[in-house]
Amino acid sequence: MKKSGHTVFNYSDVFFSYHFSDERRCSSMAREHYLVYVYSGEYIVEEGGKTIVARAGDCIFIRRDNRVNMIKQSLGDEPFQGIFLFFKRNFLRKVLHKFEKTDLPLDADRMKKSVVKLPDSPDIKSLFTSMVPYFDSSQKPAAGMMDLKMLEAIYSLLNIDPQFYPALFDFTEP
Repeated sequence: MKKSGHTVFNYSDVFFSYHFSDERRCSSMAREHYLVYVYSGEYIVEEGGKTIVARAGDCIFIRRDNRVNMIKQSLGDEPFQGIFLFFKRNFLRKVLHKFEKTDLPLDADRMKKSVVKLPDSPDIKSLFTSMVPYFDSSQKPAAGMMDLKMLEAIYSLLNIDPQFYPALFDFTEP
């Protein structure tokens, strides 16, 4: 028997999301950049006529200021469970000021894709593996710990592809 409904926990712009019904669909404007890690189930993103499907262990980056259709659904007997990291502009500005200019890929080309399925990497895997225990815990993680996880996510993205730099740190309004 499948449960219906959903539960979401918000810890300092890190969201742990459970959806127990067969499907949850929404269409929205991505106002902030975010990463989605699929713990179980399936997450489907449709944007600009393209569809990206993520399953357990997959991670997707969604660039801000884009309209996307998202489907969160169970896969077999597994309900959708995911971790969402939202990168707000204020946080990104603080991060940018902490970087040494020599650490930044200033000559990186601008990312053209607005939805990117990330390759399997140790950086992303270890980031989200360290967050999974909060799914089953009644203990709320410390805000400082979540800030460190957000910073780790930024470093992970930049390590995967320097094109994330001009995407993440572009503060112009659409």
